[in-house]
Amino acid sequence: MYKTTRYKIHFKSIAVLVIITFLQAQFAWTALATGDPLGDARAAAAEFTPPQVQAIYDSVIDHIERLEGIEAARKAYRYIETAPATVFMRPVDINGDGVVNIIDLVMVATRFGSQSGDANFSGDADLNFDGVIDIADLVAIGQNFGNASPPTTTVTNIPPHITLGNLQLEWQDSDVADFYTVQLSQDPGFSTVTEYNVISAGITLPGLKTGEQYYVRIRGEGNGMVGQWSSAIEIDLPLVDENNRNIFDVLDERIANSLNDSSLKNSELATERDGLNQLVQLYIGGGQEVSLLNTIDAKHEDVLSERNEIRAQTIEAMQERIASEIGAGTSHSALVSSGLEIVGDIRGEAYFETDDLIDLFTDLTDTAGEVYTSIRVAVDEAIENSLNDNAVTYVDLVAARDALILEVQSSLSPDDQSSRIDNIDTQFTETHAEQVRMIDEIIANNLDDASLSNADLEAESDALRAAVNDFLAPEERSSRNTTITERHVAVLTERSGERDEIISLFNQRIQDDLNRDLIYVTLVARRDALIDDIRNTVYLEVGDIAELVGAVNARFNSEHNAKVTETDNLIENNLNDATKTNLELEDERDFLRARVNDYLKTSERLSRNNTIDTKYNEVLVERGASRDAAVLLFNQRIQDELDRGFTYDTLVANR
Repeated sequence: MYKTTRYKIHFKSIAVLVIITFLQAQFAWTALATGDPLGDARAAAAEFTPPQVQAIYDSVIDHIERLEGIEAARKAYRYIETAPATVFMRPVDINGDGVVNIIDLVMVATRFGSQSGDANFSGDADLNFDGVIDIADLVAIGQNFGNASPPTTTVTNIPPHITLGNLQLEWQDSDVADFYTVQLSQDPGFSTVTEYNVISAGITLPGLKTGEQYYVRIRGEGNGMVGQWSSAIEIDLPLVDENNRNIFDVLDERIANSLNDSSLKNSELATERDGLNQLVQLYIGGGQEVSLLNTIDAKHEDVLSERNEIRAQTIEAMQERIASEIGAGTSHSALVSSGLEIVGDIRGEAYFETDDLIDLFTDLTDTAGEVYTSIRVAVDEAIENSLNDNAVTYVDLVAARDALILEVQSSLSPDDQSSRIDNIDTQFTETHAEQVRMIDEIIANNLDDASLSNADLEAESDALRAAVNDFLAPEERSSRNTTITERHVAVLTERSGERDEIISLFNQRIQDDLNRDLIYVTLVARRDALIDDIRNTVYLEVGDIAELVGAVNARFNSEHNAKVTETDNLIENNLNDATKTNLELEDERDFLRARVNDYLKTSERLSRNNTIDTKYNEVLVERGASRDAAVLLFNQRIQDELDRGFTYDTLVANR
């Protein structure tokens, strides 16, 4: 376990000044941190000519001058509130004889419980500098008892020195330490460390991030011995400024303000975004940088989206104005003048880069004379594409033709109108002629489809009439509708003769296919097949189908019922045959059961199988009683007919 001392680090006002200065001009801050701050910043600023950029960097330089040098700036924006932290304990060899022994133990024990200011208190016996001589001091003696004294060093009230990204530590040097080992970790158990070796009593630890938590410990080595690790120093780099404002709120405010600066061009806006991103990546850690980077990028994208929308609307308005003037017959020189006027109106907008304006104006002026040609080409394409769809109804085709003629008359010169109107009429006539041809072909073919039932044939006739009314001109419809009706009637008449023959064939199949000698499963399969065939025959009317299906079911029920009656008679008679032996009677029972299971449906089987078993058992019982009487009779005959009083020949005959 390590004793942890927490340092709370606060920024003075100059910290906010430095951060804002960095947000305004990142390269100026780099100059502040790495070289001659004033000279480098001035030289960098001099390379930018836009007045607004120059003004920013002038402001940066003024801030730098007020810092009175880098070191003064660093010291001005931090202070630390902490009690003295023990890095190494006081030498446990209190009397300085080179070994930790009973003398050192007695010097601590005799002052046990005394505090700083007590008459009995001795600073030499307060080994851990906590102002009281207690069990911790005795433990230190016990841990080193009998050992030579290792090098030790004590941190006095010298706090860490904090700058952006750096932590500077100092401690009191030890006379016996040759060098010091410093470990930096983000784990209080120091499982993963970055280790430094220094010979002086101080070090600057670089690369630290605001928002992260760090732990530092130190030990000295000298006289061939290694000292103990110090208590862990816990460092929380700050997230608030001198006004106790959360640094993220400060950055959010800066993000909102700098990325909403309407005086910045898009390219300057991107530079501002990149500067903000780099600041966050350099100095914000602990995972908090992710949300800030996302906020910066999202804000930049929102601003660009808003600007692009305004820019698009402005360009569209400009194009509409130019197009309106072109449509009004404005001369090319007047169009150029109008373009210059429009560009002048939007030149001051930050949303338009200079190159954008030049390109836009050049495109508008250079293509002003070509706009009419573009309109003419567009009209020609519309004529070619809008009137070649033969799936368009006649009403829509006429509307498209009339709209094209109106477009030609309103957009093109009289010289260009005549030929295009002729072309529109030609395209219209050709497309409609193709529609008429397709309708006539469908009428000729679709009513001869033998796969259609009479009901489907009726539906097809209705669909053809609807197509005629949709795609043909009023004067073309009557003759086609008459043709549809005539062909429909002719097909029905032709099918009527075939219908009688089909009904006769089905009646014969009903007699042939539904026979009582078929087992029940086969009989059902043939009945279902007949019904399917009847229903799928297209020439039959609904009434025909119903009548034939009824005949199938009647024949099926008749044959099956006959089979049931026949089976019941066999059950009644065959088990009463007195000429059959018991074994033959058992075979007859099994035969009847098989017949029931083969020829009767499931619901009919159980009762008949029970009847079979009952009659079989009754016959066996009846035969058992007759057997006993016969045995008794034969025993009596044996006594009567095999008597010694008979002659031998009679006796043999009786036997």
